[in-house]
Amino acid sequence: MEDFVKNEREEIVATGIEEEFGDLEQLLLDIYERARDAATALAKQLEEKEKAADDERQQIADVRTQAMENKADKERHDLFADVVAQQQQQQQQQQAWLIQQ
Repeated sequence: MEDFVKNEREEIVATGIEEEFGDLEQLLLDIYERARDAATALAKQLEEKEKAADDERQQIADVRTQAMENKADKERHDLFADVVAQQQQQQQQQQAWLIQQ
């Protein structure tokens, strides 16, 4: 339909004669332009919804990544605390053993 309208307009311009549209032709052209505008608006809305969904998915992924990093940091901290506690316990045992000797 877009090609038809484009060709019609080119023919009018090429002949140099302004064709007077009848009521029916004008109504059809108006309907076509409204339908085209509506389709363009719907496509834009769909793009915006898809972008919003993509943004939301990215935010969810970022939150998930941050949570996993926080969990890994806590596990490393807990492991380090356990190692330090074991070393302190070993030092205390060694000191107690030296005192007994």
